[in-house]
Amino acid sequence: MAAEAHEASSNTDAPEQKNSTDTSAGRTQRAKKQPRQSLTERVKSIRPLELLPGLLLAAAVMALYTYYSLQQMKHWITPSWDLAIFTQMAQAYSHFSVPIVPIKGPDFNLWGDHFHPILVLLGPVYALFPSPTTLLVVQNALVAFASFAIVRFTQRAFALAQKTEDAQKTEDAQKNEPAQTAQSAKLQSVIPTITGLLLGAGFALSFGVQQAIAAQFHEVAFAVPLLAMSLGYLVLASRVSGTERARYLAYACWWSLPIAFVKEDMGITVAAIGLIIFIRTGWLSTAVDILMPRLSAGTPAPMRIRVHQLYSSWARTPAVAESTMVMIWGVFWSAVAIYVILPYFNSGGNFDYADKVNLSAALGDPFGSALQMLSNNTKLATLGLLLITGAVLWVISPLAAIALPTLAWRLLSTMESYWASTWHYSLVLMPVVFFALLDAVMRIRYGVVPAAIPARLGARAADSASAQEPQTNTEPGRLTATARRMPVWVLPAVALFLAASPIFVPGSQQPLASLGNAQFTASALTTTDQMKRDAVQKVPEGVSVASDLSILTQLIPGRTVYWIGHTGKPAPDYVVIDRMSNSWGGNPPTNAAQYAADRYGNSYAKYATVGTIDIVRRVD
Repeated sequence: MAAEAHEASSNTDAPEQKNSTDTSAGRTQRAKKQPRQSLTERVKSIRPLELLPGLLLAAAVMALYTYYSLQQMKHWITPSWDLAIFTQMAQAYSHFSVPIVPIKGPDFNLWGDHFHPILVLLGPVYALFPSPTTLLVVQNALVAFASFAIVRFTQRAFALAQKTEDAQKTEDAQKNEPAQTAQSAKLQSVIPTITGLLLGAGFALSFGVQQAIAAQFHEVAFAVPLLAMSLGYLVLASRVSGTERARYLAYACWWSLPIAFVKEDMGITVAAIGLIIFIRTGWLSTAVDILMPRLSAGTPAPMRIRVHQLYSSWARTPAVAESTMVMIWGVFWSAVAIYVILPYFNSGGNFDYADKVNLSAALGDPFGSALQMLSNNTKLATLGLLLITGAVLWVISPLAAIALPTLAWRLLSTMESYWASTWHYSLVLMPVVFFALLDAVMRIRYGVVPAAIPARLGARAADSASAQEPQTNTEPGRLTATARRMPVWVLPAVALFLAASPIFVPGSQQPLASLGNAQFTASALTTTDQMKRDAVQKVPEGVSVASDLSILTQLIPGRTVYWIGHTGKPAPDYVVIDRMSNSWGGNPPTNAAQYAADRYGNSYAKYATVGTIDIVRRVD
């Protein structure tokens, strides 16, 4: 980070330090500036064969997880009611309506539960394919796209790094080793793709992705491709200097902005991304030089002038103002969501999850809170699993800091389910882990490229000499030199092995291990599966129905569905009770009609019985 924070002295916007030499240098720099490619030109420059490996991996990931999701739905595997909740939400959006979700309670507005406006994008898709399975397929597609992005950004990062490395080689060295250069060229051309495939496959098979797919649809899936794009450009930015770095950092800023609309806590993650972008601009050293000039340079200017120079430099240095705005943007939306939007739409007038994390206690006693986070075996197991998922060395990348906000609220929570490695809570950490691993691999192999971003002069400044020829850390230490001799694909291969191997361990709890279970992969429906399907078909469309978790999700298309947990009005037209459902804890109602009458205050009569499922209908 220290090397990245280094800034050329030309970035300092101090008028007394400018002279005619600066002007002539700037004129020379502008003469050297290469014309920027248009979007059409950049698209035409893409070679389809380079995209093919990533596309094939994405297709494989999509096929694998879609098959898993379809088997879940076929065999009526329902981990929670969340898929039903989001299906009702998507159904409302498809009708251009506010997300009223009766499963959560009569007239319950989901905008009062979690802040996820990005999910309005599900509306048009659900309108075309009105099924809970649609949400699962969308989630799988988002994960598959992130896998492709990892491969593509790996290829591009290596191309940039190798370009810089080749530029540093002398012609004499190339003449002395013509055979070696020619022989290694073919190998070097495939290594980035192989490394990218290893990273992409490791991500796709990581515990966070597997558990999220098994937990079925959740809003955080939309953060995955956005994180992949933003972090990918951050990795590219670390391989170049000058205005090219500024361009990649700007892309990282833009891709991070929508993440704030995924969930209320993700705004803090956006702010963390903005901070990393801010650091990678290299402007911090310039700011320090302006505010605290060296005494050897003469009498410092008054503080008022230095503050003005600081602001001018901040505004004119590419990506600095943008990254600052990203930090403000993220904090703003998290604060507004938690303190304004969610309480406004919540029937209780508050944020339902405010008591799950005691932030005031954490800020008041940070040391004690840190000890608390490490005082539980489940928490330690999750942290350990997260550490080895990225082959440990991912933590040497500054990008690893982006995982801290999510880890903080999870480990400080009073909810035990937040601590574990199961469910969907680790999904947003997986892009961070694997892009941090990619960044770490690039740092180990190629060193660090200083920022050297020039200040904007009027419209846009030209590249400085250092921007045209970025210099890497060419004198590594002994340990670093040893690490550089290691093939670049080793760490990604280790990460893939650590991700995939638990699947094949007997008794594994990883979801994909279910693919070795004949009951899970069976194409034929079991008696229980057939019973549940028949029960859903017995309930007419266009009615309101209350049900336990057993067939809750599948009842939604075409019906107004309530969870059987609500009482009073409105009384549903039908009530469905599966006596074998886990919802009853082994003590189901013996008389479904009487149970429904007592719960809703209306008269019910037996409508149908399908196996262990009783269906009653309101008769008054």
